[in-house]
Amino acid sequence: MKRLFLQVGVIIKPHGIRGEVGVKSLTERPDLRFRPEEKLWLGPDEDHLEQVSVRSARTHKQGYLVHLDSYDDRNAVEGIRGWKLFIPIEQAAEPGEGRFYHHQLIGLSVLDEDGTVVGRVSRVVENPGQDLLEVGLAGRDEKKALVPLVGEIVREVDPEAGTLTVRLPQGLLDI
Repeated sequence: MKRLFLQVGVIIKPHGIRGEVGVKSLTERPDLRFRPEEKLWLGPDEDHLEQVSVRSARTHKQGYLVHLDSYDDRNAVEGIRGWKLFIPIEQAAEPGEGRFYHHQLIGLSVLDEDGTVVGRVSRVVENPGQDLLEVGLAGRDEKKALVPLVGEIVREVDPEAGTLTVRLPQGLLDI
């Protein structure tokens, strides 16, 4: 079985000549994730990862400057621009009451409020305004719909039952 990871940052660009990189934090606890000696997984995607340790980190503008072991100069870090930083999902904190990680939503059956199956969540699309659920529609030959991931529409999420209940605005599935 494939190990699950949670992305906590992305390498923006090299900084200076000694191997530091600018990192955009995607975690609510950057103080834990980017502290010295913290173990992270680095790679272009989840299928190509190497474990690295944080040597040092400090805040910088809207992100962090991080120095990772094995990367000692600008040339070494130039090749990891755009790569992602991950932690194993078992190290992640619980997201809190009524909140879910994206991987917990993928695969859930989408039901409308009367219990009719609408489809299944195939992925979560991140957007600046709000995230969207991509839903493969039941009985509609590969057709998909994007459903806003907001409380007015997503009424209940029950990962144990494998369901997500929605109140869809009229016409949303016809777009």
